[in-house]
Amino acid sequence: MNTDDQITGFRQDRIGARLICMLNVMRLAQKFGVKGRFLWLSEPQGPYPELADPHDFLSAAFVAEHIRVVDKAPDLSQMQDAGAVAQSMNARGFGERLAGGGRYSCTTMSETVRFMDETLPDAEAEMREIARQIRLAAPLEKALVRARKVVARAGGGDPVAIHVRRGDILDVPPWCYSSWATKYVPDEFFRAFISTGEGPVISFSDTPEAVRHLAQGNPRILPVTEVFGDARLPQPARDLLELVLMSECAQVGAPSHSAFS
Repeated sequence: MNTDDQITGFRQDRIGARLICMLNVMRLAQKFGVKGRFLWLSEPQGPYPELADPHDFLSAAFVAEHIRVVDKAPDLSQMQDAGAVAQSMNARGFGERLAGGGRYSCTTMSETVRFMDETLPDAEAEMREIARQIRLAAPLEKALVRARKVVARAGGGDPVAIHVRRGDILDVPPWCYSSWATKYVPDEFFRAFISTGEGPVISFSDTPEAVRHLAQGNPRILPVTEVFGDARLPQPARDLLELVLMSECAQVGAPSHSAFS
């Protein structure tokens, strides 16, 4: 671990949580003028071997500036977590602690680290600016350009997205034995949402058959598998590109409690 880094981010789960944590580290480091780094866990024999190398997803220059690859989980026990501290501290106080040599970890997986005197819209606006600094690896960048062209050809206005979650919560034990009122959205709800606009509807789903059923008679609905066509990308790379496409949509219709949503 680099002793110059005053903010150290770490997540050992999948790519979405890692990126959100990394963006928080970048925002905090740039906001307070200190060095920050996200530690990317590389475990070729671990639970996520497909995430062993961040260069598979991000440009070499971006990785060099913002990421350090590690082969084991770091010991962050001597650092306070920025996300927890921010809930009871204003930005000035946090900056003063950093100026005094304070060091913090960041383990946030799904939300924006926000100080008491920061409004959510302001913090999220800064996160959006930070996200624009991400530079993808060349194969992903090319696939994203092609996907954007496919969406643009659908025409008709700004694209929206829907996340049709079906297979894992309906068909796979033990999840299918539970009630998923906050993860299941009926087709009728999606159709009502789609009817409020005129642009293309990018449909994300773990069950392509469900999207094809929903899309019957509505050419505006574009299954994300068709948007990327025959691009030969590993699943984590596709996940990342899907997140980028979703972030570019004017609205997202999705279950309220679903990590991808």
